[in-house]
Amino acid sequence: MVEGSSGPARVGPTQPVSSAGNSGQFHRSLKLDPWSLPAQAGMSIVLLQGGRTEETLRLARQVAAREPKNATALFVAGIAAGRLRRRDEALTLIRQTVAIEPDDAQFQVALRHLEPTVGKP
Repeated sequence: MVEGSSGPARVGPTQPVSSAGNSGQFHRSLKLDPWSLPAQAGMSIVLLQGGRTEETLRLARQVAAREPKNATALFVAGIAAGRLRRRDEALTLIRQTVAIEPDDAQFQVALRHLEPTVGKP
């Protein structure tokens, strides 16, 4: 989720993830199937919410590499990259997200938030 935004994060276009309270669910799912894309995407959101930004970026990138049109994974990776002050990378990831889901308001807000900061220290 974008910092300061409200509402559930999403694992996929219609799969809400309410908060870090789902951590146990994702851990169990990943034990059963370590390659589960929905569980990995959900866990990346939990990690992001928990401030584990490097881990978030790594896991979200893994999901996006396996499923390049996973807007949620790209979005989470973009937010994590932004938090790590990797603005150019964040902008690229968020632009990819918007290209996949151009009508998503949350993705549009993140893009508008990042665009003025690219190239600035």
